[in-house]
Amino acid sequence: MEKMTKEQAARKWVNDFNFYPMVVIERLIGEDYEYAEELQELTPATLGDTVYYGGDEYQVEEILANGHLVLTNSDDETVDAEQYELEFLDRDFLPMWGTMFDVPNMDQEWVRDNLDKVAECGFRIYDFETMDLLLLGIDGAGYDFYEAHWIPLYEARGLTWHKED
Repeated sequence: MEKMTKEQAARKWVNDFNFYPMVVIERLIGEDYEYAEELQELTPATLGDTVYYGGDEYQVEEILANGHLVLTNSDDETVDAEQYELEFLDRDFLPMWGTMFDVPNMDQEWVRDNLDKVAECGFRIYDFETMDLLLLGIDGAGYDFYEAHWIPLYEARGLTWHKED
């Protein structure tokens, strides 16, 4: 049997995910997000993110071990902060794209252990504990999601269902 291209393999992998229209997620958390505490965002900061820390605006310049980050503000002041101390700018509660993707059970542990890699591939990560769902969302539209997100995630996951170029 002939191996697939990397894109074909990534598409086959993504087909194992359940897709949820955003309207379904919004209905589950309530019209005014009254049940939003059941949907916890796990997405860590990535390089270049703009964040609030201590009431001031910073850019993430470097990611260190154990969730520590080096932040720089517009005055070139540098501080060391932890992920949990940050508030993200320009990030709505839910991602922009109108679909969220439920991570299959066989990949959930890897995603939880590699939140930084998943975020670097452009995904936002959510734990919907009451529904037993680990969801991925994308803040973007109007470009090739496979090229920008899914193929990089397939590579980061270490899958090799494709033939090498």
